[in-house]
Amino acid sequence: MSSQDLGIVRQYLHAVSTVVEVAAAIDSTNNRAMHLAETGSPHGTVVWADTQQLGRGRHGRSWHSPSGRNVYLSVILRPKIHAAIAPQFTLDAALAVARAIEQYAAVPQLRLKWPNDLVTLDSTEPREFKKIAGILTELRTKRNGVDALVVGIGLNIGRMNPNPAAPNATSILDVCTDLDFGSECSLLELRAKVSASLVSQIIDACASFAERGRFARDEWQARALSFGRKVQVSVPGHSSYVARTANVDAFGRLQVQRGDALETIVAGDVTYLGG
Repeated sequence: MSSQDLGIVRQYLHAVSTVVEVAAAIDSTNNRAMHLAETGSPHGTVVWADTQQLGRGRHGRSWHSPSGRNVYLSVILRPKIHAAIAPQFTLDAALAVARAIEQYAAVPQLRLKWPNDLVTLDSTEPREFKKIAGILTELRTKRNGVDALVVGIGLNIGRMNPNPAAPNATSILDVCTDLDFGSECSLLELRAKVSASLVSQIIDACASFAERGRFARDEWQARALSFGRKVQVSVPGHSSYVARTANVDAFGRLQVQRGDALETIVAGDVTYLGG
């Protein structure tokens, strides 16, 4: 990525943040943002990269980050909230990402998949879905409060390869076949515009979250992937089991139906099985 291209991205991001780092390549935007948070970078600081060598998602999963196509960025937030409620912000961050996407693209059947993914439903197989974006939220605490909340976002914009590294993934340009962002607007500029919108929406969502003291449950449920889906739940130190999604409680925790029992996922991993 040329220095001129990086300058275009930097220009758009500086419209929504005063502290911006833009790189052609980086190990992980979240790693860099966490380092900046440790050294005192202010609320709203943005780290953006054209590609990541060590991009990651929840539970240490890798996030494939090809250059020249997508958005990979992290935002440092410093809300004055109790550390105990901070994990709920991941759900509000997903809402913010959905709003940012919809400013530029009418992604069909855009849904939120607990706790940190955005997916689009298959028009012919409505029970099937493909991932279009993911969020990784990491926390630095100070006593019982939040020192820094780093929100990392990976959003697929450019068309996927015929044989993508993640076969269950898709992109904005793949699902919005009639998207016309203008002959004078390159893919690079679209990525820059969407990046600025993401940062703006995340910062606004953080302010609302801090004021509210909890995630926007009603709005999240209205956008959620339908419940009643079969999942495999893996809890550290316990055997995994199969259940069906039932709801999200007031604290942002997934509830699943396991036989006659309604169980709440406090810690663990949830894999959607289909059906």
